[in-house]
Amino acid sequence: LNRIAALLCISALHESGDNEVVSDDDCCEIFVPVVRELASDRVPNVRFNAGSAAVTMWKRLPLSTAESELGGIFLGLEQDDDTDVKFYAADAVKSLKL
Repeated sequence: LNRIAALLCISALHESGDNEVVSDDDCCEIFVPVVRELASDRVPNVRFNAGSAAVTMWKRLPLSTAESELGGIFLGLEQDDDTDVKFYAADAVKSLKL
């Protein structure tokens, strides 16, 4: 539950779109590593929410930064054993045009 709460907070901070709340540098230094780590969590729902947070962050970051910092997360989740995680990751890849 704590891991999912952290991911929901990360998403909420990035949905605001306000660089005064979270700068791009802070996003990459603080939040990307958390999302990256949780994308490989043992619990499928945590991995699912990590993918969701990565999508929210992707929409806010400059494209080149998003590709370099977050692209690997989706590629890993597309290979997941859980069908829901795999489906959401494939949908994210398609909608973000990766």
